[in-house]
Amino acid sequence: FVKHAVSLNSDYIKIIFEPVRPTLLLNQVKELIRQSHLHDLLAVAHISNLGDALNLFNLGINGLVHVWDDAVISESEVDQLASGDLFVIPTLSVHEKVKQYYTDNGIENSMLELSDIKQNVRIMHQHQIPILAGTDPPNLGLNYGTSLYHELELLVESGLSPIEAMRSATSLPAKHFQLDDLGSIKVDGPADFI
Repeated sequence: FVKHAVSLNSDYIKIIFEPVRPTLLLNQVKELIRQSHLHDLLAVAHISNLGDALNLFNLGINGLVHVWDDAVISESEVDQLASGDLFVIPTLSVHEKVKQYYTDNGIENSMLELSDIKQNVRIMHQHQIPILAGTDPPNLGLNYGTSLYHELELLVESGLSPIEAMRSATSLPAKHFQLDDLGSIKVDGPADFI
């Protein structure tokens, strides 16, 4: 699978590790991460709960796509995540939309309130875990353009300064996804912004 992704010029491997539907086994995820790294690819993982975030961190995952929504992280847990080179793309917009969908449709759920999910982002940010902006479109009407603006607002509400939120959408993704010529405005750099 990884070799095929390499042949397609993939930049990273995204692993879906989701407890509410059939998923990969941890030893399969470990091998996917190992093979990704052997081929100089990043390995990122879609997760939904804190336990999976910690397990995949211990297997060497480079990034988490989504912040978990089942628990507020403890000091020892955030210290563990901060001990490596992990980045997190919280996708707060999709958490907000999912929570609203549950409320509007009277669906019982154990999902944290958005304020607690933002608290997880705040705690990680305070521990210097890089926070990158992302929105997870097309879920629940999110789009690939303007939904990012609201995501940046949610990141500021989670403790990032406005300039840190801007970096989360520009220079930090370029750095962590190894997009060397993108993400900043500089002399002789590409004009790839509006």
